[in-house]
Amino acid sequence: MPRSLATVLCGLCAVATSAWAGLGERQIEVDAVRQSQAARSSPAGAPYTALSYELASGTRVQAWRAPDGSIFAVGWDGPFLPDLRRLLGPHFGLLERQAPAGAGPAAHVLVGDGTAIVESSGRLGAFSGRAWLPALLPAGLDPRALP
Repeated sequence: MPRSLATVLCGLCAVATSAWAGLGERQIEVDAVRQSQAARSSPAGAPYTALSYELASGTRVQAWRAPDGSIFAVGWDGPFLPDLRRLLGPHFGLLERQAPAGAGPAAHVLVGDGTAIVESSGRLGAFSGRAWLPALLPAGLDPRALP
């Protein structure tokens, strides 16, 4: 590949920053190399938007947004953990407070406090997880059914 084309492609990847929201928030920034969104409806007909981002690390991050713009669920899957502090927004403290002592990034963790639930597991090269706000889920939507 000619050097100038490679430089342009690398530059495009570096500036592919997308505005999106962390759990319970409306807007933060994440460095994504690809993004998509699709309108969806819960089994009960409640509308929401599914957002998908691929990070430069190869990890896929998903967010599900209610019609009012708030993010009611997030998920991740890939070779590296995303920035969970950023992804979980104000609910990151739940993970800090309730994760078992000594639990590393590869441990299976399921924590909740009634307002948010965070589930994370994996091992080196294969991490996945999801978090959701039960009170904001669209009617009829089971968060465990979100891909």
